[in-house]
Amino acid sequence: MSRPSQARPRNYPLSIQEITHQVSESSRISQSAVAETDAANEKVRGLEQAASKIGEVIELINDIASQTNLLALNATIESGTCG
Repeated sequence: MSRPSQARPRNYPLSIQEITHQVSESSRISQSAVAETDAANEKVRGLEQAASKIGEVIELINDIASQTNLLALNATIESGTCG
């Protein structure tokens, strides 16, 4: 029965070493996930800015379209009164 007790001390360093390796690997994976999340957040902020600029351009196009429609209506009225 002395053999199992002799085997334990030899296994403990391996177990501690394995736990240390797993904790280190988990930490590395977590740091990588944080870095990827930060990169994704940065891309989302860029998309938000782009979407805002697109919204401004659409608003400008709508304003120009409204003015063009008014000019067309005015031209139609003028041609009706002249003709």
